[in-house]
Amino acid sequence: FYSFKKQFTSQLAVSSTIGYLLGIGQRTLQNISFMKHSGSIMHSNFFPEYDEEGKIDIKDSVPIRLTRNLQHFLN
Repeated sequence: FYSFKKQFTSQLAVSSTIGYLLGIGQRTLQNISFMKHSGSIMHSNFFPEYDEEGKIDIKDSVPIRLTRNLQHFLN
């Protein structure tokens, strides 16, 4: 269980950071899958959103959402 938790935590941190830096939206639970045996995370929609002028549109007011359930799992 420790290796699963470590893998999940590191992948979540990397994907959240990259998603924030690149302005990638649609990071909802419906778009995130993880492997039960390894803890690897896969995003189904991992692309930036653009506005009318062709600039990256960042709609998320909070870059990383750390919910109570996630905090409980990571502790």
